[in-house]
Amino acid sequence: MKTRLLSLLTVTIVLGVYRQVQAQARWQTSTHLVDTAASLRIGYVSTLIYPGLQAGLELPRSYIEVHRKKKSGRSKTIYKDRLITANLAWYHHRNFHNNLMLGAGYTLRRTNARGWFTAFEPQLGVSRTFLAGTTYRVSESGEVSIKRGASYWYLYTNLGVAIGKQAGNIAGKPLTVYVKPSLMTMLPYNGFIYVRPMMELGVLYPLPGFVQTKAKVSVKHKTANQ
Repeated sequence: MKTRLLSLLTVTIVLGVYRQVQAQARWQTSTHLVDTAASLRIGYVSTLIYPGLQAGLELPRSYIEVHRKKKSGRSKTIYKDRLITANLAWYHHRNFHNNLMLGAGYTLRRTNARGWFTAFEPQLGVSRTFLAGTTYRVSESGEVSIKRGASYWYLYTNLGVAIGKQAGNIAGKPLTVYVKPSLMTMLPYNGFIYVRPMMELGVLYPLPGFVQTKAKVSVKHKTANQ
């Protein structure tokens, strides 16, 4: 009995490995390097009801173009981008503070043949809050003075999910619009973690010649035998 079970398990494993190898063999992949340019990202950002602005750059690291041919004969194409981002954002919380945030991120973007995309982007950086109104300092001797430019440093993180679409062309280059809800944290904030939802409405526009780099481009084809 044990011998039969062991034989059945061995055959199952061998068949599974064989099918996996066959599935991988049906993918045809070509990879090469291309010159790419950064894209400008600019828009309106808010934390609930507090307005602000943001600007940044996206630097492509890799593109993956995937073509799948279905059994029906129809083809499906998707594009997967990986980008490094640099972002500077600011918002104004009336009667509380102005918050300036500088962060770097890594974007994973998936685009369909119609130009619609979804993206996920974690960011890590620093935040500096400038207190609103007059701030006073009291010395050990009890003397009171005004503290100019009172501000605090924090570690800043942001996790966002975006959806967008190419909306047209300007000077022959694509203009893309997007909306990105996200969750911001700052720490340590009075001994705790400050958490706040954010919303970003913005546009993307390529800047050829501004920042040039090499990006890896991979093209994958898969047949209908899936």
